[in-house]
Amino acid sequence: MTFARATCRAPWLGHVEPVVRLHAHPMDWLEAGCTGVCHIEPISRKALAELTDATTIECNDIATALDAWSWAFDADEDELSRFVIDDTPGNIRSYFEADARWRIASKESRS
Repeated sequence: MTFARATCRAPWLGHVEPVVRLHAHPMDWLEAGCTGVCHIEPISRKALAELTDATTIECNDIATALDAWSWAFDADEDELSRFVIDDTPGNIRSYFEADARWRIASKESRS
């Protein structure tokens, strides 16, 4: 489940459409018959701004969806309505539990 970019130029697999499926990993994109998009730029997230062209962004990975929302839409709460996150309830709960633990540990380390 690893990959390497051949050209080192393309930030995306696929292209952004009005309704687009955002995949977390290139292998997910391949398994979906190369439909939707997958961000593959390892260094920069600025290409995520292209998601502003989409009216609906479907994603089955909470971390990928929220990362894209944060980078493409500056975490604007009004823009979160563009996202349809169909991850499992367990994964969503785990994501927020891990985030809460990180915030607590970060706050304690500053004290």
